Amino acid sequence: MFEKAKFIKASRNFDVSFKEDSNLCPLFRKSFTIDYQFKKAEISVCALGIGYTYINGKEVTNELFAPPYANYNKRLWYVSYDVTKLLKQGENVISFMVGNGFYNEDMPNDWWSEKAPWRDQPKVIAQLNVNGKCVLSTDDSFKCTLNSPYVMNRLRTGVIYDARLYDKEWNCLSFNDSLWNNAIIDDNAPEGELTLCTVKGLKEFEKYQPAHIIRKNDGRIIFDFGYNHSGIIHFSSKQKSGDMICFRYAEALDGDLELDYNERTKWPYHKNELAFDRYICDGKGEIWANRFAYHGFKFVEVTGLDENEPYSIESVFVHQDIKRRSSFECSNENLNKLFNCGIRSTFSNMYYMPTDCPTREKLGWMNDSQSSAEQFLTNFYLEELLSKWVQDMKDAMKDSGELPGIVPTHGWGYEWGNGPVSDGCFFETPYRIYLHSGNKELLTSCIPYFHRYFDFLNSKEDEKGLINFGLYDWANPFRNREFTPRTLINAIYRIKFSRIATLACDLCGEDAKRFEDEIERQTDIICENFLTEDGRSVYDEQTACAMLIYHGIGNKELLGEQLLSLIEKEGWHHNCGMVGLRHLYMALNMLGKEEIAYRIITISGYPTYNNWLLMKATTLFEFWDCKESKNHHMYSDFISWMMKTIVGISPDDNAATFETINVEPYFFEYLNYANGSYESVKGEIKVNWKREDGKINLVIFAPDSDFVYYKGKALDKGENKFII
Repeated sequence: MFEKAKFIKASRNFDVSFKEDSNLCPLFRKSFTIDYQFKKAEISVCALGIGYTYINGKEVTNELFAPPYANYNKRLWYVSYDVTKLLKQGENVISFMVGNGFYNEDMPNDWWSEKAPWRDQPKVIAQLNVNGKCVLSTDDSFKCTLNSPYVMNRLRTGVIYDARLYDKEWNCLSFNDSLWNNAIIDDNAPEGELTLCTVKGLKEFEKYQPAHIIRKNDGRIIFDFGYNHSGIIHFSSKQKSGDMICFRYAEALDGDLELDYNERTKWPYHKNELAFDRYICDGKGEIWANRFAYHGFKFVEVTGLDENEPYSIESVFVHQDIKRRSSFECSNENLNKLFNCGIRSTFSNMYYMPTDCPTREKLGWMNDSQSSAEQFLTNFYLEELLSKWVQDMKDAMKDSGELPGIVPTHGWGYEWGNGPVSDGCFFETPYRIYLHSGNKELLTSCIPYFHRYFDFLNSKEDEKGLINFGLYDWANPFRNREFTPRTLINAIYRIKFSRIATLACDLCGEDAKRFEDEIERQTDIICENFLTEDGRSVYDEQTACAMLIYHGIGNKELLGEQLLSLIEKEGWHHNCGMVGLRHLYMALNMLGKEEIAYRIITISGYPTYNNWLLMKATTLFEFWDCKESKNHHMYSDFISWMMKTIVGISPDDNAATFETINVEPYFFEYLNYANGSYESVKGEIKVNWKREDGKINLVIFAPDSDFVYYKGKALDKGENKFII
């Protein structure tokens, strides 16, 4: 693919500095003739950063924000589409609109994106194959203009769209492009490996009408769309040509019913441009849908709108085209709301990778996703997207074995935000993919990288064999920096990584002795440094106890007593961050204390999920004090616990095989019923239980297989009924 094609760009000098008018969106086009009948045509395109392709005036796909961001010096993801129905025998025209995306971020930010080594103006490479033969590829015969309606476009902050500059014929055969210049070939484009991305792209899904409208005395209007989500707006107005209408996006309102921008969202160096679109009217009333920036929002403040002129506005939930593999419902409505919050936060943070939030960073934070990996694959068909992201992780690993805190990266994240709390995503993700799908190839392909990573960890050890770098128990309720030491967290994670690496070796017949020895070595280190003689935790913290119980280290009974005492001391609230909470609920299950896990999840006060619901959450928050992002997935693992405990469907994590599914719901006294389903590789499993006449009626529907077990016994095909 791309044998003859070249990257092309506009013939202009590129200025790496931040300038309001230097951020344009080039248009490319070329007419060509097909003088024979054909059966199949396919276009392959790689835009650096975001590209849209048109043939004879029609978009080739309804996918948005493609192709994926990458370390462009190592990998260039491209997309391919069947365009047979768009081409015709005779004269045709192909066109591209290309914006900056992550490729050309000029505005300074915390992750130094403006210093990316590949930064340049947007460009594109493409090849059109008809009946399997190349008939067109990008070169300097393409025409190009910078006279685009996207006067400014920044993926993170927003766009300026001038509707007066939009000519709806620009991508049609009838358009006269004689005033356009020729594109130029870019001989200095990044030299990453061109790789086909087969992941289904981002699309428009649910559309929301304003649930409430707030009109301010100064003419501003705030539209409340009812749900926090990632996406864009559809807007139209017949307001007079030249009028500018401004849109600011936010997740919450403050006490004065003004947009609530938290401290990290304000970013003074963004000059108040975060989540800020500007639309210049042409008086025609065509619907505008942003194609080069998306936002995380529930509210949109509109300035400059003349309500005396016809207009329309709706919000659109934009996310990756991924499907659910689970369902959940129970008699506790708050639990249903929380489950849906977790699902919505996951949808909102899929952008060819799991992002942290759709509001400000939009980055692939590894620590967030190690915490969410089990939930991701319990509830969604994410194997293909996450497999693509694992390739990005491989590309991000240095020769030394070091990983960054965000993937992909242009080079930021090796100095902060990494370490086992983050790097574990590289182990957890392929393992969970195997557990839920049976795909062992991805996991086994990581073995050489596992070795490199273990070499790196060994190089970071002190004289006791401990490593003390990377993130800690991040985002804990009282923002304590390190109440459970990183040395303990990292040591436990090294055991976890060793077990996954051992499984990978066993699956392909490789020698796993190095990883088996590491399990024993790290266990000894933990016993020597972090456990009392009777097997309790030296650190009297929920995270330490929960991690030790979960991973089978120390005296389970005594650690359980210690953990329960700590929970009671906190008034039956959790007091741990994303690391501890990822382990807490299942650790309680392992102690036979499911009721206490349920109590923590459903209790009121601070810190609690119910506190978020009191804040009218429709997605999960970043911090328990509600001061920052309100659409993070990193605390979503509790919905995996709900599936495994309340519904009772659980791949056998201990057996480390996708071929065993245990179904054993816990009948909480506070619930009257629960039902749910999970689509396994061998068929859908359904569970329904309810209380009737003082007994539990349990129905488990098993597919045509004997791999579903209830209390250790394989279930029959179809409905299995139990009275308990």
